[in-house]
Amino acid sequence: NMIVTTQSIYEDYEHLLSPDLRHTSRQTGDGTFSGLAFKGVPLMWDDDATSGVMYMLNAGSLLFYIHPDRDFKTTEIAKADNGTLMQDAWIAHVLVWPEFIAVECRRNGKLTGIV
Repeated sequence: NMIVTTQSIYEDYEHLLSPDLRHTSRQTGDGTFSGLAFKGVPLMWDDDATSGVMYMLNAGSLLFYIHPDRDFKTTEIAKADNGTLMQDAWIAHVLVWPEFIAVECRRNGKLTGIV
């Protein structure tokens, strides 16, 4: 569903496609392209992507899970030893336990050694 890589690899791919561009309408030829794709799959870049690597991600094999006991639950409001904090604020912790899970790793891909 998505291909993620570095900005330099994204731009190299864009330059490879430049000789094959044929502008058939004014809307697509005036510099307002929505992005690049490889065989219909959107290609995008990320600042945090590893250099020389391209990741192919399948959204059907990825899940986002939050533990039910840590689903943005707040702890008790903190109290000082004498029972008051002596300030104009209440202090409590907000607990969250998110997890990003790959159910079927073989449905995702990683291409390394791109120069």
